[in-house]
Amino acid sequence: HAVADLARRRGFRLVFCLQPSLYATEKALSPYETQMVADYRDKYPGFPDYNAEIYAKYRDMLAEDATREGYVFLDADRAVAGETASVFADHVHLGDRGNRLLAEFLHGELAPLIARRADAARTAATAESLDR
Repeated sequence: HAVADLARRRGFRLVFCLQPSLYATEKALSPYETQMVADYRDKYPGFPDYNAEIYAKYRDMLAEDATREGYVFLDADRAVAGETASVFADHVHLGDRGNRLLAEFLHGELAPLIARRADAARTAATAESLDR
């Protein structure tokens, strides 16, 4: 809550973006991604399931907290959910395709927020200049 409080005091809009997780994604996994999950299940028993469980909790908690605290929560899994080709380079990082999809998603989500903020600032500046 400290960052949300800071955002309110300083007048900026907090945006929290949860990165996609190979173990918790809604996308249909490619053969490469499926093999990575299998490999990591063998290498780190229990971790893929733990990660999926934690991500489910994060998604619920962050969505509720964002509504309550007034910040923007973006679940970046939405950026890759419809993709059938590989987007994960490894179990933590996106590859080139995933990064492109994430960038396009973020632009689509953030551009309207930035435009509204800029419009509000212009309106306030115009009103202030008229009051002088």
